[in-house]
Amino acid sequence: MLIKENVRLQSVINGTWKSALTILAVCLLSSAFNQYFLIKYLEFPSIFPSLLGTTLAFFIGFNNNQSYARWWEARIIAGGITGLSRSLARQCIGYIGQRQEAEKMIYRQIAFVYALTEYLRNKHEGSYEKYLKEEVPVTLKKAKNKYSAILQMQVLHLQELYSKGHIDGFKFAQLNETISNISGEMGKAERIKNTVYPTTYIFYTKLFIWIFIVSVTIVLNDTIGMYAVLLGMIIGYVYFISHKVGETLLNPFVPNPVGVPLDHLTRSAEIDLKEVLGEDNLPEPLSVINNEYIL
Repeated sequence: MLIKENVRLQSVINGTWKSALTILAVCLLSSAFNQYFLIKYLEFPSIFPSLLGTTLAFFIGFNNNQSYARWWEARIIAGGITGLSRSLARQCIGYIGQRQEAEKMIYRQIAFVYALTEYLRNKHEGSYEKYLKEEVPVTLKKAKNKYSAILQMQVLHLQELYSKGHIDGFKFAQLNETISNISGEMGKAERIKNTVYPTTYIFYTKLFIWIFIVSVTIVLNDTIGMYAVLLGMIIGYVYFISHKVGETLLNPFVPNPVGVPLDHLTRSAEIDLKEVLGEDNLPEPLSVINNEYIL
């Protein structure tokens, strides 16, 4: 996630120069095609790129609004899981009299956050295992969704504590509600990850942008000659990059500069939960990358 208000020019160039060169090549080919072939047989209607450009502006605006809404929801969910994890840790310390049992649940919650992050980012590192203060059960090893299995372990542990009389009914209900809320946020994150944004929107938007770039270059070529290549490239670049900005937000859990900073939030949750336990040997927060963003 970007943390600077201003984007460096170098970052813009590094991220868009390939697209700019592609647009330039398309404009050159369009101008040459019009100059040496099309102009002899057809006068391209100037109203066409005007109408198409207006339609595209609305279409790109709609797509970008939907992309940002998807990204913002993912950010709220990730922050919600972090906040609920803190609440669970404080409840464990305050409600569970046995320090060892409370510590187990808190460390298991850290393992849950790491396992969920791995799933959302398509990783299979198994980094969560080192946070389990117990032997990794067979059910967890066989489980497809490790994070869901860890949450189920929390529920079973909570039921065991209640049945043994270590917590009363009120405390059980409070802890169970927090775990249920975590499960709800987990389901929302799964929905965003597993719901593919309609590919037809992306495909046809890109197709119409290229048609627009070709048509505007041809129309301008009839009036200003080869300068149409430069102007067509600038106009096309604006439309193409505007669409690209929205497209980068469609998969908010992917580790890129504009994605949701899951690594940062996961490390923050680990630090906070260990602080609740009163531990001194805490991991360092993840550093900012290139002074611009966090992952």
